[in-house]
Amino acid sequence: NGNLSLLVSPARFFIEAMMVSEFKCLPQQSGFTSNASNAQDFPAELSSFALLNLGSNDNEITDVSCGGWWWFVLPSFLVGLTIRFVAFGTLHISDRGQQAKLSVMSEFTGKNKNISFMISCAAMMAIIAVLFIATCWVIVN
Repeated sequence: NGNLSLLVSPARFFIEAMMVSEFKCLPQQSGFTSNASNAQDFPAELSSFALLNLGSNDNEITDVSCGGWWWFVLPSFLVGLTIRFVAFGTLHISDRGQQAKLSVMSEFTGKNKNISFMISCAAMMAIIAVLFIATCWVIVN
């Protein structure tokens, strides 16, 4: 759920993570943070985080923490970088006729196979695969 939202909408993930980080720094009176010493019988499903459906994967969401919001910068950066590389690769191989270049199929199977194009396509696919795997790993861990 969170992984899909990060890959599809990194801006929404970034904004929600910042909101949760800011709310975690609020005092207990706000209704967002609490702990066992000040709210023994308060059900977790009635906290402000639960009512707004924020931070549902965080087991310690109601603990007060003013440690900052830096932890999600790397996943957001990697998602943005992956999307840019996919866009760059797509632009590189699409509408090649309008760029005064041969089509992709001609480059791969024609009489004059373009080895440098094949190598650049393979390198681009490898970079995209590595970025995608790294992004998924950073999101999950």
